[in-house]
Amino acid sequence: MYSDRQTELSVFLEQLRQLAEEKTEERVIIHAVTKEDGEKIFEIIIGENPLFAPVVCVKASGTGYGKSGLDDILQGLWTVYDRYKKLDRKGFPFDKMKANVYLRLVPYERYNGFLDNLVYYPFLDMAVVPVLVLEVSIEDRCFSLAVNIQKGMCDASEEELLQTASENTKKDCMVKGVEFSAEESGYEILAMSNGHHSAILDTGRLRDLAKEIYSSFLYIVPVSIYEVLVIPEDNVFDLSELQEFSRNRIELLEFEGAVLSENVYRYSLESGDVDFI
Repeated sequence: MYSDRQTELSVFLEQLRQLAEEKTEERVIIHAVTKEDGEKIFEIIIGENPLFAPVVCVKASGTGYGKSGLDDILQGLWTVYDRYKKLDRKGFPFDKMKANVYLRLVPYERYNGFLDNLVYYPFLDMAVVPVLVLEVSIEDRCFSLAVNIQKGMCDASEEELLQTASENTKKDCMVKGVEFSAEESGYEILAMSNGHHSAILDTGRLRDLAKEIYSSFLYIVPVSIYEVLVIPEDNVFDLSELQEFSRNRIELLEFEGAVLSENVYRYSLESGDVDFI
């Protein structure tokens, strides 16, 4: 049964969806996403297909579920979306936008029929795509709009686009502890997140982390499209239990589209590679 707070959130998101559709004149889908550290994010998809549509993310902390909260989010949403709309989306100038290009991971099988329209390369059971990220801050709240870059969208070669996105992504990756007790989860856990869904690609950061904690291997659970969990080798005694842990995390996700992969991966300090287990 929904709590009063959950009911308030549900009503708030429906009101926000209706107002956002009126403002953008597009179909809008909104998800409330809870990260592993308890932080909640509103993900606002403006369009029919989330692979091609711009997606605005805003931290939900401090948001009241009344009119002022709606007004605050709509103001930020419209500001960043208007900035996106003013771009020449059939060929935006790469030199001016190159600092805003990053990499992200998407599930390969789920989007296989659409990926040919995007610049991408395969990575294990996923696909790596460059994404344009625009941000605005209003009253200390950051609104981030991300849209996957389709072929022909910018005046740069695919090689230059992917190289620039990779360099930007590596500058922005973060590693932090997650508040799990070993008794609760069975593992000591770190989270890697850079806001652009691709921390698993940063093998340099994984190498540094493995050296820092004296671990020859790191086990990686891509718990959602927002973050991956990293578990040191010494914490993993039974791989089947780790896979069950991963499945349990996936079951807690609020919507199917948040799932990045159902697999668990292992980073090797010796080889520098990430592989399936």
